[in-house]
Amino acid sequence: MINYFYKINRHLHKLYKYKSKSELEIHTQKILKDRVATLALATDSSTQWLEFQKKLITHIKNEDPINFLNWDVIRETMFYRGHLDEYMHIKNSINWEKIKKNINEDRVGRPEPFLLYRKSSGNLIHCAYELDVIINILNIEIGSINSIFEFGGGYGSMCRYIYRYGFLGKYHIFDLAIFSMLQEYFLSNTSLENIKSGNISLIYKQENLSDINDVDLFLALWSFSETPLDFRNNILDKLPNAKMYAIGYQEKYYEVDNILYFDMFKKLKPNYEWTEVELTHEKGSKFLIGKIPSH
Repeated sequence: MINYFYKINRHLHKLYKYKSKSELEIHTQKILKDRVATLALATDSSTQWLEFQKKLITHIKNEDPINFLNWDVIRETMFYRGHLDEYMHIKNSINWEKIKKNINEDRVGRPEPFLLYRKSSGNLIHCAYELDVIINILNIEIGSINSIFEFGGGYGSMCRYIYRYGFLGKYHIFDLAIFSMLQEYFLSNTSLENIKSGNISLIYKQENLSDINDVDLFLALWSFSETPLDFRNNILDKLPNAKMYAIGYQEKYYEVDNILYFDMFKKLKPNYEWTEVELTHEKGSKFLIGKIPSH
């Protein structure tokens, strides 16, 4: 029954035609289209992500990004439609009042409203759910840390939400070039002050990772686990050890056994205190969260 209402919600959203654009949207869309026009594909990604790059580049070149959150390639890869369990989790969280103030959606990309809380979207509620799980297990205030490194930042939604939630430090996102450009477009329309100040660093060249000297939180939500093993190791070798790790992963990704990989990951970091949480509403998915214990 719930799927029926999701379909109705989706259909009604498609019928609504957004026409007006802000001057900032117009300006940033031109920058996005100009940059993508000469972009080469990142061929060191998996076969699946190579196809996603091609689809996204085609959309940006040929369509109006005003509705980019409704493109199929975005909905398949980085726009979560939402889940009742996640909504009930944040509603019942001790942090609900703070969460509620920070989950009203922006209009950029024209996100589909979440069926049960139409001020927000399923994906922004998903970000709120993920962050709530992470900070509760780590027992931290997000404003108390200075630097975050996110591996695979989607279109920038988690970065936007973490700043809203009280983060004031440096936020690095490492991703494929096409997604870095999409993040710049989205965050320029939602977190412009942090873009202008240089607080947000969008990185797509591995050689630039050596410029990062300190990482408080390494964040990778269903991203690190979707990359080839050699690529994962190359990234970790170029970064300083983080004080804390928060990784969302699926147990198996094509031929890669992520349970085996992350068991070894934990063994290579024996001085960390690790917690694993299984997502009951997403079979085969887990959080792996760790920190160096304070004495």
